[in-house]
Amino acid sequence: MTSRERVLTAFRCGQPDHVPLVFNVFGFEPPPHLAWSNQVEMAERWLSLGVDALLEVHLPHLFHPEVRVRAWEERVPGERYPLMVKVYETPAGPLRQEVWRTDDWASGTWPGQRRGADSLTLFDDYNVPRSRRFAIEREEDLEKLRYLLWPLPDEAIARFRAQAAALAAQAEALGVALEGQGSCGT
Repeated sequence: MTSRERVLTAFRCGQPDHVPLVFNVFGFEPPPHLAWSNQVEMAERWLSLGVDALLEVHLPHLFHPEVRVRAWEERVPGERYPLMVKVYETPAGPLRQEVWRTDDWASGTWPGQRRGADSLTLFDDYNVPRSRRFAIEREEDLEKLRYLLWPLPDEAIARFRAQAAALAAQAEALGVALEGQGSCGT
């Protein structure tokens, strides 16, 4: 079976040739001979080791054109970790998010990862246990939230479809499954 066939068979509760093994490793730095610079290379490296792999397509996300975002870090007296703060200035008022940057926060050496307050996204399971203040805490915040979940224009949808089709072709060529990811919001 290809990695794709194995993973999809397992998802469908079928009997694959062996249990699929897909690593979703945050912060893993491969040895130089296995290093990668993008997700296609990463899939190729895992497959070369006999491990299954996935490619990911990410849904685009758009804020209302008048939304402005400010991000910074600050030290809170008596607290061990710096606080990452992100404020989303919407036409209906600001939304403020505060998350502790613990020692296990995203590393700047991870492919595609940023460090500091700029790495903070609106919705992310990584934020939940580290949050001091959630951006959405009260019912009145929902009016502001709608400006952060803005509909995509037709050209953005067309661009996403083209990118997804190209990635699907790469997944097909590699024999791996394509995984759809929702946006965490920036």
